[in-house]
Amino acid sequence: RGRAVNMAGFPLYALKDFNTAHQLDPTDPLPLFFRACLRYTDSPDIAESDLSAALRLDPDNPYMLAARGVLREVLDRRIHAKNDYIRALELQPNLVPTRLNLGFIYMRANPPDTISALHSAKQALKYDQNNSMAWVCKGEAVRRMGRLDDAQRAFAKALHIDPKCGIAFFCRGFM
Repeated sequence: RGRAVNMAGFPLYALKDFNTAHQLDPTDPLPLFFRACLRYTDSPDIAESDLSAALRLDPDNPYMLAARGVLREVLDRRIHAKNDYIRALELQPNLVPTRLNLGFIYMRANPPDTISALHSAKQALKYDQNNSMAWVCKGEAVRRMGRLDDAQRAFAKALHIDPKCGIAFFCRGFM
């Protein structure tokens, strides 16, 4: 019921429902997961704690690992986020958004790991050729490698798929 209540625009009541559900069955990770999703913006540290608790109950849930990875990125805990993404992809290799998040983490490393970023982009494209962000990830990785023609083609492909893809315009502007 908590999810429906939240979708109806009553997040405080939904939070109450998730708390109650967790108290009724502390072995079910889903109330913790959904509570974390609710707390993501206003209490990211509490949300991370909820996701970690949910993962202790269901350690092989790739969606929870990916969600915690996103949250850890927001909290600037990139090493932990990267580990969550890698583990999620070991469990379910076709999670394209998680592959892209991992690719962009590699590019934000100091120094950037463009080879790993390119590998992540290629793997994402293996599962979804029509993902504009996968083409952006590939384009940015090869641009940073100095392969400007390949980068131009990748950004053009991203814009062909999504003509309003602002990040593709932004990255192409560096060429």
